[in-house]
Amino acid sequence: MTFTISIRVSTSAGSDGSGVLAGVSSDIGGGGFGLLPAELQESRSSELVSNNARRMFVSSLSCITGAIRLECRAVAWKTCVVMAALFASQGEETFKARLSPVPIDLAMRTSVTGTGSVSAALAGVKLTVKGSFEGLRSPAIAARLHQGRVMGIRGPAVFDLTVSKATSGSVTGSFDLSAEQVESLKKSRFYIQIDSEKAPEGNLWGWLLSTGKS
Repeated sequence: MTFTISIRVSTSAGSDGSGVLAGVSSDIGGGGFGLLPAELQESRSSELVSNNARRMFVSSLSCITGAIRLECRAVAWKTCVVMAALFASQGEETFKARLSPVPIDLAMRTSVTGTGSVSAALAGVKLTVKGSFEGLRSPAIAARLHQGRVMGIRGPAVFDLTVSKATSGSVTGSFDLSAEQVESLKKSRFYIQIDSEKAPEGNLWGWLLSTGKS
């Protein structure tokens, strides 16, 4: 912005012929503002104050936002610690099953034999199963975790287990349960079944029963 300052000096003749200062006037122009120097200075000062206030507000807002973020992170961390402590205090719930021949008729008596045992641990929703078996008349071909409507009543298979393809060996597995399945497990509605070549519909089975928390 360009300002133009004009100064006008007027004189009058004295009695002795010398010039006497009659008056001084000035004006300032530029950009159509027509501001006097004092007014211009006051306007610039106001603008500086306004800018400083704006910077202070932005700085304060940034500090508040940062503090809120730190507080949120602290709350999230405390929540994680509390949840971890809660799970740790709950511990694992353990289960055991004794494997024995499934209910059979006289025709299957010579084909369905064997014994075994299985243990399982429930940590949160993760169920880990491990066990062993022996005495089958023919090699095992599959092992599954079944869910019955009530204990003692057969139900559909819900998870496959890893089993040794032999007349004796191990059975293992690990999987995540739904909330409904966890509830069924705690109500003894899950059982393990091992199928063999001579008994493909079931050779050994055993219901998982809670033994408490470790």
